[in-house]
Amino acid sequence: MNKEIHDKIVALIPSNTLKNAIKESEFVFPELDLFRIILRCAPSLEERTALLKEAKGGFSPQLCEYTDEYIEYQKGCLELFMKPEANYVYSVVVLSSERYLFKTAKEAIEFTSYYSKTYDASTVAFHIEKTPILCLSEVNEDVLVAGNHNCTAKNGKVVEVSSAYDCDYKFPKKCDGNCFDCERFCHIKYEDEVKIPVFLKKGDLIKYEDNVGRIVYAISLGENENDTITAYCVPLDSAEVVYHAFEDSFYAHRHPELYTVEKAEIEELDEKMREDYLAFRKYLKLSTDV
Repeated sequence: MNKEIHDKIVALIPSNTLKNAIKESEFVFPELDLFRIILRCAPSLEERTALLKEAKGGFSPQLCEYTDEYIEYQKGCLELFMKPEANYVYSVVVLSSERYLFKTAKEAIEFTSYYSKTYDASTVAFHIEKTPILCLSEVNEDVLVAGNHNCTAKNGKVVEVSSAYDCDYKFPKKCDGNCFDCERFCHIKYEDEVKIPVFLKKGDLIKYEDNVGRIVYAISLGENENDTITAYCVPLDSAEVVYHAFEDSFYAHRHPELYTVEKAEIEELDEKMREDYLAFRKYLKLSTDV
């Protein structure tokens, strides 16, 4: 893989802490992990597709063919999603109890930009469903499945699309979860074993964004291993930390993607959160001189 393309793909990773660890260790990702990084970290479908087309020249023949299939599949799903159909609406899901309906996909996607700016949550990605409007007497399984075209949009741009159809597109069917019995080449298989430089250790103060764009401060409960893409941590605002029930911290643990995790400075915490963090470190028999 060309170093310029490799570095361009690494630059997609949101975590500056991780990117610095990659640079300092001169870590080089294998081609399939680079493919996975593009899929996970590219900010939009358009940019993802452009970078995949640019990168595939350095891929092996097998991954190059797979990349072409993925691009074709996403193109086909997007066409199905965007296609206007009678008695269909586009439902932007904000919360399970908060949805906004639009007649066209364009209006629904544009709304994600307006909503984000209005609520100062520009990092939030929204799920959009293309849904049939039906009378109860008309509901049947075939019709419901036919309307199952979904999209993730962020800041007015499409991030990813999917379809209930296996389509007329060549990309393999959705994974059935039976990886141990499957011999098909697939980027999903063993994707949790992406190699990443170790940059976290037990007791580190970290921060990441949750699924609604809120900054979460947490304590790392282990050194990240280089064969996983998630951290193991406990948020400092969890009841187990706030009330110093550290022995029960397992019940509050989270696994944010390492691509999104940053090391944080203790000065960023308010007085109560700082006290809780240091108390947790003491419970872990770690130094409180940080």
